[in-house]
Amino acid sequence: MLKRYKIIVASILAGSGHNTAADLFAQVLSKNPNFEVIRFIHPSKSIDNSYNEMTKNSPIVHNFFVKHSPDITSDAITLSMIHFADECIELVKKEKPDCVITTHFTLSQWFKIAQWVTKLEYINITCFLDYGKRIMGELPYNLYIRPDYSVVFDKESYSSVIEKTKQRRDHIIVTGYRAKDEFLMDKSKAISRQEAKVKLKEIFKGPMYDQISTEKVSILIASGGGGIIQKTKGFLKKIAQYQKRDISLIDKFQFFIVCGQNEKYYKTIIKLRKTRLSWQNIIPFQWMSPEEYKLLQKSSDYPVLYGIAPATMHELLNNSCVPLIIHRVRGDHELRNIEFVENRKVGKYIKKDSGLIKDIFSNKYFLKKEQYLIRAEELLKEENEKLTLFGETLLDIFPKKPMPLEKIYKADFKLKFFSYLLYILFMFILRLRKFIYKLTGIFPWILKKFPIES
Repeated sequence: MLKRYKIIVASILAGSGHNTAADLFAQVLSKNPNFEVIRFIHPSKSIDNSYNEMTKNSPIVHNFFVKHSPDITSDAITLSMIHFADECIELVKKEKPDCVITTHFTLSQWFKIAQWVTKLEYINITCFLDYGKRIMGELPYNLYIRPDYSVVFDKESYSSVIEKTKQRRDHIIVTGYRAKDEFLMDKSKAISRQEAKVKLKEIFKGPMYDQISTEKVSILIASGGGGIIQKTKGFLKKIAQYQKRDISLIDKFQFFIVCGQNEKYYKTIIKLRKTRLSWQNIIPFQWMSPEEYKLLQKSSDYPVLYGIAPATMHELLNNSCVPLIIHRVRGDHELRNIEFVENRKVGKYIKKDSGLIKDIFSNKYFLKKEQYLIRAEELLKEENEKLTLFGETLLDIFPKKPMPLEKIYKADFKLKFFSYLLYILFMFILRLRKFIYKLTGIFPWILKKFPIES
């Protein structure tokens, strides 16, 4: 009889890449008859809101934490939001999983806390989504909230986890990444870039979209999740000024801007288009479905990106939208992804507006597209082969008796001692909350005067 393992694939709102990665793992594992996959998205928006505010309004503070966060940072974040472990506790009580795979370090720790409370035994696996070296802010100091297994996507990340956490090598899984099924290209239904533009005009009707040309060089400008697309305004103004000096460029190039849910920015571009000739080939798009976004990527020759993550990268590579030109990043944590892109020679990081605009209008990247396509195909094949083996790796893990965390990580007396103190602190906070809840049943005014949830 076929042994089926129940796997919870969990994510939280913290930039769109976390949910996208979890969707991908769920899709891959669901195709294996040995697995019953449950997809869970934690309802909290606190991490996403904090991340967006810091990367948009306080990038210096965000980058300082990326580079200089102390060892205890991750533990402090988890403790400050410990009430969000409640949803994880209820979920594992209900489902009794064999394994939980998470795409965010804090969520992984909440599921560890759920193990303490429920006494259920399941394998806790956390995925480090970015390429390259890890930072201490995403690796807990407390031994008892660390994952049983770590998933990484490249050798640099693998070596970094070993160096920083002293985790056993056989408890670190190196896998691959690919675009979600919605963005995969069906070769039997493959269409050319010109055909994609024709279909784009059929879907997005109206005078503005009628102007889309099947012959012009088409550049996609996008920022990924998080709503920072408005940061492209200065760059677009410089493009318009450059075109103003040579208005014939409007007949050779067009720019597709993905505004997403940022309706205010979409309306700003519409207003500029109505009054200025130099903005006529700058075409904004609002929120799109995956199928529509896939078509837009297919319609574009290459992107200019204001953020880079594995999800963004693989969607574009899969739809032959290369080279990946990265112009800005959301934070210094994305610099590691840039290194990966440049090392694999599928894109470039160009920070100066003037240099990038000059390269665009000299057609530099369009003329070298074939070279980038070859390298992109090689990378996609390699990554997909590694990802295909992920399910088999899990099947090798499940029958093994789980090891205590003290044996998974090289733990000296100091680490064990302070981890135990932190464990006591976490349990004290959990029991204090439980006590307060009981009090509120008798004295409801306590919760109104001293709210304990955010």
